[in-house]
Amino acid sequence: MCYCCNLCNRCGRADEMKDRLGKRLCFSCGLEASDNTALICPECGSKLPPGFPDLPTIPTSEVGE
Repeated sequence: MCYCCNLCNRCGRADEMKDRLGKRLCFSCGLEASDNTALICPECGSKLPPGFPDLPTIPTSEVGE
């Protein structure tokens, strides 16, 4: 793991962070949102926190062939 992570995901750190921190819990009822793009909670109608950003991809020019 690098100490200056820019979430390039070469080391898998972004995957780990999404697994650990990418849960979107409703502030009102505590329901975990399964849809990362939903803006409101399907259970109570409250506003959901923002979704975890999409993971970056490594450009093909940087991948060894």
